[in-house]
Amino acid sequence: MQHPFVKKKIAILLVVAVLFSFGMLNTASATEQEDADDENLSFYVGNPDYRIENGVAINLATNAVENCRSDARSVIIPNGVEEIASVAFSECEMLQSVIVPEGVRKIGGGAFMGCKNLTSITLPTTLDEIEPYAFFSCDFDTLIIPRNTRFVPNLGRSEWYGVLDACKVKTLVFCGTDGLFLPTTFGDIEFPADGSGRIVFWGGPPEYIEVSDLQFNYKGGEVESGPFTICYPAQYASKWAPNGETEWNGLPIRALPWSEEQKLIQCAPKLFSDEDRTDVTRYPGWSFDQDHNVTIYSEEGWYRYCIVNWGMEINDLRFVEGVRFILEYFNVYSDEGMYPGPSEITMKRLLLPKSLEKANLNHMITQEIVVAEGSDNFRMDDGKLVDIDRDEIVWPIDSAESGISDNLASTSEDASVSVASPTPAATPESTAPVQEVSKQDKAAPPITSILLISAIALIAVAAIAVAVVLRKRKR
Repeated sequence: MQHPFVKKKIAILLVVAVLFSFGMLNTASATEQEDADDENLSFYVGNPDYRIENGVAINLATNAVENCRSDARSVIIPNGVEEIASVAFSECEMLQSVIVPEGVRKIGGGAFMGCKNLTSITLPTTLDEIEPYAFFSCDFDTLIIPRNTRFVPNLGRSEWYGVLDACKVKTLVFCGTDGLFLPTTFGDIEFPADGSGRIVFWGGPPEYIEVSDLQFNYKGGEVESGPFTICYPAQYASKWAPNGETEWNGLPIRALPWSEEQKLIQCAPKLFSDEDRTDVTRYPGWSFDQDHNVTIYSEEGWYRYCIVNWGMEINDLRFVEGVRFILEYFNVYSDEGMYPGPSEITMKRLLLPKSLEKANLNHMITQEIVVAEGSDNFRMDDGKLVDIDRDEIVWPIDSAESGISDNLASTSEDASVSVASPTPAATPESTAPVQEVSKQDKAAPPITSILLISAIALIAVAAIAVAVVLRKRKR
């Protein structure tokens, strides 16, 4: 015979299991109702193309976060997300912190625009690119850019101008400098007025950086920024200050104390231990150094350089071996002062490879041309560039247009390409097949269904426990 205490214990266990199960269901129902009432998420509730998790709406086909709750303060992006879409968190003024998980590869333009209270964001090692105005008006205490993250062109008069536009930050950290590519990033970043701002380069002095823009930002830029100090880990002191220098290109520098280094590392340990995977020869396909020498590694690299040309004064413009065509890319509105800047590209010397087969130099202004030895297609003859096969003068342009040959004019027209409809050489990214995503494969079961199953399972576990107790009592 069962003891009354045992019966009471069993009854209490069953009641607790049932109440807990119904509590879970009610919580899910309340959360869904709150999402349905939220002005940002109401569209996505019940939409089969989206799921809502952690207060953000996720597109099932693209795995991209497209919106979030209007009252969100702290957001952890769910695992499995691959992109934060453009303006996804735009104007979420209550947002204070965001954690972006591994697997996210892109942050779209204006993704956090207007998040004036956003002071903390953790980025993953997988982040490939950040588009313009992503952090417009944010107010970071520390912003750490992953080692292999690139800033995508704004496609305005300056290439990278706008990625960190109007971003307030106390400490801006670049986790690596070997592949760091910053032609025109600075000028509109707002550092504290008291001079406590820091830019930390985690490595030696960056090679691919427009120092004049950095100097411009130091003097206030376009947002009346406060001055800042360039900092580096003590292990790179021999590269920054081999003789104890306290300035680099006129900007103050200092080594980070060990305690400051550790504090930064603890903010994002994965980012500082990540290996450099960048390769400017593949993307963007061109590079430059602080002596204003530009190197073009591919036809597509030349296209990318042309469309973002911001009037950089070039000493040597060099095309590496393997480049076969130099075409003309320009925008029909460039003469009206619009994108992408000066249609003419000015340099002191133009260095051509022996692999070059076709060249349109109409938009180039140069003092000298050097052709690599062994070229079968071009030669220099009395200061003129001659197409060997056609025996025509290609440069100077005045000589080429003097009537030596009508064929050159038609060649130039064929080689001229407008930015409005560019056809650059194909890249692995552009030729890769698009994988069709099945919504049935991506669709996640509703939260209510998951919780209902959990509740039933919990009741079943309680019933099994009761059965075990009764069996022991019978024995």
